Amino acid sequence: APNTAELKICRVNRNSGSCLGGDEIFLLCDKVQK
Repeated sequence: APNTAELKICRVNRNSGSCLGGDEIFLLCDKVQK
């Protein structure tokens, strides 16, 4: 499912980035899901 792939990418980016980066990625995930 496309949503699962998006979540995987977000999780990887969050682990690689900083807390602020993770917050931005979470916001992007919310927009993609909506």
